[in-house]
Amino acid sequence: MPKPLKSPGLAIHRRRQVESFTQLATRIPRSLRHRLRLVCADHGRVMQAFVTEALQEYLRRRQRE
Repeated sequence: MPKPLKSPGLAIHRRRQVESFTQLATRIPRSLRHRLRLVCADHGRVMQAFVTEALQEYLRRRQRE
């Protein structure tokens, strides 16, 4: 994959824009993190992708209300 061009907030890859990432630090119960790790491992997913998709889905549903 080609290196993205430096641009504020966006990385550009051959005529398509890919949103850049930022770090989110939060505290959650240890038991919830453990369950998250198990689900991600069972499905071969990384926690970052799982949490990102879960937040997107949650916000999408809230927007419809």
